Amino acid sequence: MRKTLILISILSAILLLSCKTTKESLQGNSSEEKTEHNQKSTLKDGSSFKSAIVVSSIAEEYKYAQKACPDCQFVGQTLVYERKTPYDILTFVKPDGEEIEYFFDISKFYGKF
Repeated sequence: MRKTLILISILSAILLLSCKTTKESLQGNSSEEKTEHNQKSTLKDGSSFKSAIVVSSIAEEYKYAQKACPDCQFVGQTLVYERKTPYDILTFVKPDGEEIEYFFDISKFYGKF
């Protein structure tokens, strides 16, 4: 029953998802811009394993992705381990065709059922 609810949640989230994002680009060579860029890259924005977003459920993953990318199309979900930590990677395609991935640390709940 629980697996059915999770599956329904995932499918519902997929139907609701679309994606719109822009990548921050570092322009110019000033040290102030480099510092700002370095601070942004250490935030938990889900762009890599290092900046993966810690979540407590699959529904949280899709909720984050929907807010971050309201105009994208869902492509797939992948489970991977990095340094013995489980991660979900959600992949989307933006309207311009660019692929984007969001990394989620799922160690709080994965394998605990």
